[in-house]
Amino acid sequence: MALFSRSTPLARPYSPVRLMRTWSKIGVPLVADFWTQVLKESAEEFLTDQPVRPWQIQGVAPTGDTRRSPVIDAATAAAMDAASIRGFFGLDRCPRQAVRLPGDAAAGDVLRTVPVTVLGTPKVIRRCAATRFDYVTRDDRGELIPAGAVVVRPEKTPARKRPLVAVAPSTQGVAPHCDPSRSCQVGVRVSSQPVDAVIAYELPVILALLAKGMDVVFIDYPRDPATGIQLYANHTAAGRALIDAVVAAGQLGIDPDVPVGLWGFSQGGGATAWVTDHGEETAAINVAAAFTGAPPCDLLEVGASVDGGAATGVLCYAMAALIATRPDVRAALLPELSPTGIAKLRASISTCAGGTVVTAGWRPTTSWSNDGRSLAELALDIEPVRAALSAQTLGGGTPRWPVLVATARHDDVIPAAQVRRLVRAWKATGAEVVFHDNRLPGIPLRTASNHFVPYYLMLPAFVDWLAARLAAAGR
Repeated sequence: MALFSRSTPLARPYSPVRLMRTWSKIGVPLVADFWTQVLKESAEEFLTDQPVRPWQIQGVAPTGDTRRSPVIDAATAAAMDAASIRGFFGLDRCPRQAVRLPGDAAAGDVLRTVPVTVLGTPKVIRRCAATRFDYVTRDDRGELIPAGAVVVRPEKTPARKRPLVAVAPSTQGVAPHCDPSRSCQVGVRVSSQPVDAVIAYELPVILALLAKGMDVVFIDYPRDPATGIQLYANHTAAGRALIDAVVAAGQLGIDPDVPVGLWGFSQGGGATAWVTDHGEETAAINVAAAFTGAPPCDLLEVGASVDGGAATGVLCYAMAALIATRPDVRAALLPELSPTGIAKLRASISTCAGGTVVTAGWRPTTSWSNDGRSLAELALDIEPVRAALSAQTLGGGTPRWPVLVATARHDDVIPAAQVRRLVRAWKATGAEVVFHDNRLPGIPLRTASNHFVPYYLMLPAFVDWLAARLAAAGR
């Protein structure tokens, strides 16, 4: 059976030799930098007899007997303020470095910068400059909020202008130490107390884009400024953060007139699809093309798909964001959660995706509610939750630039059917849409392998497609 769709220009897979060549170009510098850093940390620990872990997990596990968690009624839940919400999630003892906005702040303003080293980049770009920056963006209500991102480019401006790719990463977790701007500096780290794993699995993408001659800006997803909880499953806030990161990068050495490509997979695919749906919000940047991989177009369907699989924990991410920002959701949802469900919520938002797979993956969520309904069923049955998630449905706009949409027919996280609906909706508007439907056979146990493996198998082809579109736009 063919592993790749024959209906698109991306039908022919790259040969194994070419795939190996591409991955060696990315992987060798990444692995070399990773082990150099690990050895450096180990040597410093040996010489100083002090732990050296700049990546250390910052989440604080909730204390107390969760089996005796007090029942929260609707009135109490609706009246909770930011401090109460942080206390409910066990975050009141976690350190926070809130960024304050100046009175004259505007979307795209840079608030502060710090140089960082992104693993692998010094060997992909000679004299590479990577800067983490805080900037001003907007949430789904249009309110100004702070966000973070990293821009990577050559230290010296090259004679030939390099296009810019704005990357919205796939889910890495919602705790602050999982943010891509932090994980990109360490690659992989594992903790046993608490159980967690920081995994920067978008680093190969960033290196591949850089190696192809493109500058990159990638975002940390914005957080509710009052509680510090990530606005997960909020395509609007994520898409606006991506747009405003490009505007901010124009103040950090990126030519504001260069062609811009959008890149997003999974959670990031939701962000790039939202921007593609709402091209009217991109007047300040020059978007020329977009890659949208496995976008969660219908969050209610996604909830049913992941419930009970490896990615079960992302349900907690989404519910936590709604609880933090929507009093109507708090009032309707919290009284329905069992002490076990509350404990899972608390644990999940303090760990990265790798840790959440261990602590919440493959667990039935029926024990997380008081009446035996799963979280996916609660989302469908509770009107405020259903309405909030339905408001993030994608596919209602007309793309203004070429877009490559990718899915896998056996994707065990984002159902392929909803991605196909998105493609049909966009094509019906007359937009230029290239669709790739990967035919990798189904892998049992809902491990998310059918979600990620096709993405990495086709990474060189996806990068080539985007690079070609940006090169054409720059002529």
